[in-house]
Amino acid sequence: MARPRSSTTALRNVLEQSQRPIYVLNEKRLIIYCNEACTRWTGMAAEDLLGTRCDYHSQPVEQPNQQLAACLCPPPEVFAGKTMTTMIGIQNSSGKITQFQANCHPLGIDPLDDAGVLVMIADPSELNPEGSAATSELEAEKLHQHLALSRDKLSLPFTLDRLVGEGALMRRVQDQVRLAIEQPTHVVVTGPVGSGREHVARTIHSNHISAPGSLFPVACPLITAESLQSTVTAFVKHCQQEGTLGSASLLLLDIDQLSPESQHELNGFFS
Repeated sequence: MARPRSSTTALRNVLEQSQRPIYVLNEKRLIIYCNEACTRWTGMAAEDLLGTRCDYHSQPVEQPNQQLAACLCPPPEVFAGKTMTTMIGIQNSSGKITQFQANCHPLGIDPLDDAGVLVMIADPSELNPEGSAATSELEAEKLHQHLALSRDKLSLPFTLDRLVGEGALMRRVQDQVRLAIEQPTHVVVTGPVGSGREHVARTIHSNHISAPGSLFPVACPLITAESLQSTVTAFVKHCQQEGTLGSASLLLLDIDQLSPESQHELNGFFS
C-alpha cells in the first residue's frame, strides 16, 4: 500500500507548479520558502534566499541577498494579522526599481500571535524586472523622496504619534505606553530584538507626567560591575550639576543580560 503524502509535501508541490513568484516568511521575518518562479523573478538561487532576514533598510547593505530581502519585506501590518495587497519593489542591476503587485496573507490564527506571512506576486506577466514593466526614473525618484521623508521623520522627538500601527497588537502597545506615561513608577519594556523596545522606552520617558530630565542609556550586556559603578556615579554627579536629579532616568538596555555581579552592584544603588 502506497504511503500517503503529507499535507505539507502536497502544498509544496502545488506552490512549485505556480507560475507566480511565492515566498514565505516566518515570525522572525526569515525567508523559509520560495518557489522556482520566485528564484527566476529575483534572479537569485533558493539557497541564497532561504534563511535571509527581511528587514527594512534605509542604507545600502553589503550582501546582495540582504539588499533583496529588504525589498521583499511586506508591510508591518501583515505581521499583525492583516491581509493586504501592496507593492513590492525590486531593484535590477542597473539601479532601476520595478514595482510588482503582491498579495500578502498572514499565516497566524490569532492576530495577537506571532505568525509568518505568505507573499504571492499577483501579476505573472511581470516576471522579468528588465522588461517593459520597469519603472521610469521619475517613479524611482518618487521612491527616493518618500524614503528621504521617512528618514526625516525619524529625527523628530519621541512622541506618541510616532508609534504607528493599526493592528490589534500595536493598539495594545499604544495603550500600555499611555498608561506608563501617566504612572509615577519604573517600567520594564519586553519584546524580541528589533521590535522597538528602546524607542518605546524613550517615548515613555519623553512624555512622562513627571517632566522628565536626562535619560542615560546603559548597555547591560557590555558593562561590568566596576564600570557600572563609575558610570552611575558620573551620571548622578552630572544630574546634580544640572539640577535634574529628581527627574533623570537610567535606561537599562537588555537588563536581563546583566551579569550577577553587576546586578548586585545595581541593587546597591537602590537599597
